Amino acid sequence: MFENCGIDDIEFSNIITACSYLKDFKSIVYKQNQIGPLTLQLLPVLFQRKIPYHLLEFRVFDCKISVQTSNQLIDMVSRAMLLQ
Repeated sequence: MFENCGIDDIEFSNIITACSYLKDFKSIVYKQNQIGPLTLQLLPVLFQRKIPYHLLEFRVFDCKISVQTSNQLIDMVSRAMLLQ
């Protein structure tokens, strides 16, 4: 859980990259930070993980995010859910 840590898009993209190397984790909760295009480029790697190493929970709320980035994130999550 990352809550109000002052994390920006570059730092969160680095966290996502590091998480992609972990074999098994189930949840990311991201609150009161920033999301941008760098993060969006890397998230599909986490969303495409197969059972039993899949991501069960991805929560983003109260973050600094543009309307365009928000729409892209919603589309990405929707597509990932359809593939499950």
